[in-house]
Amino acid sequence: MHLARAGFSAHYPARFQWVVAHNPCPCGWLGHPAQRCNCTPDRIQRYRDRLSGPLLDRLDIGVEVSALSPEALLNGQPGVSSDGIRAQVSQARQLQRARQGCLNAFMNITQLDACVRLDQPTQQWLAKACSQLGLTGRSTHRLLRVARTIADLAHVGQTAEQNKVNGVQPATMVSTSSERGDDMSVCRMGSADGLSTDFIAPVTEIHLREALQMRRALRPLTAPQPVVSGKVSEEGRARVTFD
Repeated sequence: MHLARAGFSAHYPARFQWVVAHNPCPCGWLGHPAQRCNCTPDRIQRYRDRLSGPLLDRLDIGVEVSALSPEALLNGQPGVSSDGIRAQVSQARQLQRARQGCLNAFMNITQLDACVRLDQPTQQWLAKACSQLGLTGRSTHRLLRVARTIADLAHVGQTAEQNKVNGVQPATMVSTSSERGDDMSVCRMGSADGLSTDFIAPVTEIHLREALQMRRALRPLTAPQPVVSGKVSEEGRARVTFD
């Protein structure tokens, strides 16, 4: 893939993971609890419009990162270690390979339908939510893949906690390739984990809501109104959301 823009060009492999970060507005202070944003609504909208709809449509996950207070930074409780998260992600990836022969990101529509089984009420709720948000077919399928991954991570975490309570050793999974190898490789489950290769943890409304929240964060900001003397009023600024 070749990208060229404003006198700069770059070559990327055909399969890559794209991570992008941007400020909420040109000055960077929009939504900050202590700093004041002086950007006008039009300037904010022009800034957001630099990321086009088709481009955003191809992103899977959006996360809003809010500023932390000094108290939270100094007195925050330690979270899960990177090693712990890596182990959970690694087990989820191998579970996916054992179930459908590839990672969730590479599932085709047939595999996606087989691995995401929604009951009728949940399916109706999701259809209404996608309609209200104006999601495209591509976005809806990406949403389902993210929800499937959230369910896999939740299942791996619950299994690890149950194993701790029951005194069971961690699951052993033997892969036909290294973790950095071919994503389409198939792995087989070790017998110590107690899971069958055709086990599919259900995707629930909770998982879908989490995936929808990540999708909503990718939508453009709504231009705040009203505008008073070329500046955003406090009432207008409060209406600038990722909705």
